[in-house]
Amino acid sequence: MDGHTDDDLGRRLALADAAYTPFAPFSDWLSEPVGLGPWTNAAERLADIRARTPVDAVRAALDEVRRAAAIDTGAIEGL
Repeated sequence: MDGHTDDDLGRRLALADAAYTPFAPFSDWLSEPVGLGPWTNAAERLADIRARTPVDAVRAALDEVRRAAAIDTGAIEGL
């Protein structure tokens, strides 16, 4: 036994409930700025790497990624 009583558990749950802050409604999100800087930087780096990589190597890498995604999808769906 862990030494906690039902009353302790009830108090801890009440404290957790009191500390909970729900997500803001989606309508509030419209005013939030969207920072695309990191995504833009990553896309530029990937484009640079792809431009310097032989077409066959890019094609092989994309085939491998697609195959892995198909296997993962099948596993998720229980196939």
